[in-house]
Amino acid sequence: MTQAEIVAKTLVILNEAGGDTELSLLSEDTLRVSDYIEKSIAEAVRLVQSLSENRCVNPKNGASDATLKIDDKGGYATISVPDGFVSLIGIQLKSWKAVCVSADTMDSEAYLRQCNPYTRSGVNHPVCIYGYGSEGEKQLFLYPGAKDDKLLMFVYESDYSSSDNLPDDISLAVCYMTASVVYTIFENKSAAEAMQQMAVACLSKK
Repeated sequence: MTQAEIVAKTLVILNEAGGDTELSLLSEDTLRVSDYIEKSIAEAVRLVQSLSENRCVNPKNGASDATLKIDDKGGYATISVPDGFVSLIGIQLKSWKAVCVSADTMDSEAYLRQCNPYTRSGVNHPVCIYGYGSEGEKQLFLYPGAKDDKLLMFVYESDYSSSDNLPDDISLAVCYMTASVVYTIFENKSAAEAMQQMAVACLSKK
């Protein structure tokens, strides 16, 4: 669903809710409400991402844009973290026998194990670490990384931008959550909660 489609559907939701005077935004100018909707979508997507179990609200394929660097001495590979990165969905190197579906942090026990060549994970149980390079740049550290390795897969959950096209099966939840954010702006707490409950109900049906 495009941004224009999200705006249109959210307007429909708000108009339908207008049958209840406590939820009504019909007294507001439609163009003004549409502007509030556009500005609320990114926050709505973040809220849905925090509630969604499958973490595929706004997935992006970053494999073609990523540059893989191999550290032969350290036995790992790295790629830069893309702008808008929220969480890892799946990543795999050619040498791995499995897909890694989560990224640990540099303060985790998982990272300490990767720093030791005797406790480091092998190709059957690869590990991804979210951390920082020597110059403070955000990176994903991939263990193990072999010479001449290649990045076969890299899918991640991203922040929302106006050019994104959200999956149809998640978009209705985003529309209800956008309505919730708009009602919050208009300080209608009960309406905001009602719309959020509808969003959660949409997610539970997936």
